[in-house]
Amino acid sequence: MGYLRGFNDYLSQNYNRDLFEEFKEKGIWLDFLLHGKRLVSGRILKNLKFDILIKNEDREELRIPKVYVKCFYLSKARVEASRAIKHDSEVEALKLKPILKPEKRHHIKNKTIYPLMIEREPVRITLLEGEVVHGIIEDFTRYDLIVKISDSLNVIVLRHAVYRFENEQGRNLLKSFQDEQKDWEKSPLWIEERNNQEE
Repeated sequence: MGYLRGFNDYLSQNYNRDLFEEFKEKGIWLDFLLHGKRLVSGRILKNLKFDILIKNEDREELRIPKVYVKCFYLSKARVEASRAIKHDSEVEALKLKPILKPEKRHHIKNKTIYPLMIEREPVRITLLEGEVVHGIIEDFTRYDLIVKISDSLNVIVLRHAVYRFENEQGRNLLKSFQDEQKDWEKSPLWIEERNNQEE
């Protein structure tokens, strides 16, 4: 048995953050990459339980189910984002749809994400329609991964849209693999609890 140093403190401060709400309060223009290969730009007007209401560049109000949002970033970084986000043609050919049932999604354990973030280890995240985001985890919440691509570009990836999650060597970091492998126990942050009782 053991634990990750600082892990519980991080979760208590960050895990329940609502990034949609934070960006709504800031009134910042965002680009949303949606299922169906749609790119929609706008400001968040309302952050509802299952949807966001945005006002687009034509001043139209659009209601978007959150499960259809794959990732988003600042609109001013659109050109850089379009160059940075790559595509995996094999995953794209699968024509995967949004996964509505949480138990069917490709989950990532928080214990896996935390050491990667602290140790600044680059990761490669492939989304359900084949988009590939490559960078360093800056922060994470219950629903999001904030991925730093460069000093001027962060991409917020919705965890429900993840298909693959790997390090640069291609190691599988999804929960389905890490439940057995427990790579977090190999991190310098891992503290082994020893039984001090004499046998």
